[in-house]
Amino acid sequence: MKEYYETLLSCILFDNFTQDNLETVLECFKPTVSDYQKGEILILDGYKNDYVHIILSGTVSGIKVDFNGKERIISIFSKGDVFGEILSGSTEKNPITIIANEQCTVLKIEHKKIISPCGKFDCAHSLLLQNLISSISDKYFKLNSKLEILSSKTLREKIIVFLLTEQKKAGQNTFMIIYNRNNLATYLNCDRTALSRELASMKADGLIDYYKNSFKIDNIPNLKKQL
Repeated sequence: MKEYYETLLSCILFDNFTQDNLETVLECFKPTVSDYQKGEILILDGYKNDYVHIILSGTVSGIKVDFNGKERIISIFSKGDVFGEILSGSTEKNPITIIANEQCTVLKIEHKKIISPCGKFDCAHSLLLQNLISSISDKYFKLNSKLEILSSKTLREKIIVFLLTEQKKAGQNTFMIIYNRNNLATYLNCDRTALSRELASMKADGLIDYYKNSFKIDNIPNLKKQL
């Protein structure tokens, strides 16, 4: 477990934790660590989830299948990200499927252990509860961002809103995204060919530059004028 301490301390659930704090809650909660291969399902749509998950390595996708059987990527989670924390405390069944994009390692903590800690409730447990609430709040704003993207009228507008969101999150004009072209097309609810064509057009117009998953925006005001 100690080889994952750095990743855990970078996770929102353990924000402002010391290593001693981390060891205290891990000893109390006794989480499990599981490995998954590409294509393996971590959480299945329609089933109850009782765990908060933290990705220690690799990436996973949250996928929703619509009424026509078409898969849509809701989100992609990578190293240090948390998922399952919202519905793990609910009586509702999970509405999406979480699937491994590659070989990954995931730590799982029972939700009831987080909200009902042992008798030696200390500052580490209290801080973890605060961070859990912050994580859930962050998910709300991410959902709001996704709704803004999907409500955009044109594909170019969807791309711009997405890239501006990623740029703001990165805090710099050159940034990496975790989506490959197939995943990004699914996330934006468009055809991959159309996405590649529009990205090339935006690059030719001098709005953006990119190479694979690396993007650069030199003139944000100019890009916003396209909205």
